[in-house]
Amino acid sequence: ITATIFNLTDSLADNDKERAYKFLQTLLDDRTEPRFIFTMISNNYTKLYDAKQLIDAGANQFELSSKMGVVDFVAKKLYRQCKAYSLASLREKIDLCSKLDMDSKSGRINEITALNILIGG
Repeated sequence: ITATIFNLTDSLADNDKERAYKFLQTLLDDRTEPRFIFTMISNNYTKLYDAKQLIDAGANQFELSSKMGVVDFVAKKLYRQCKAYSLASLREKIDLCSKLDMDSKSGRINEITALNILIGG
């Protein structure tokens, strides 16, 4: 499950929706809790946002590791993935996560619908 979750979040960060849907379906078929999947996606966008702020302030991939408290290969991946995003676009992803989180917790939409919107949006 762990590898599939990271494949899903990496696919989303790389804007590969087709792969992301494939990994989402695998996780759901394996009975992974939708709330767990949603939380992992949301956390990854937050990490990307934090990394992008540091990069925009002049940090390199090696500084990301120490400043964010992540291992080197994660910092390298974040550094690469951040190139495809602006701070504003990452903020939009985080805001969407928050809205979908509230909507699913209040019963306006179910968690699987929220995941599909998040991946498709």
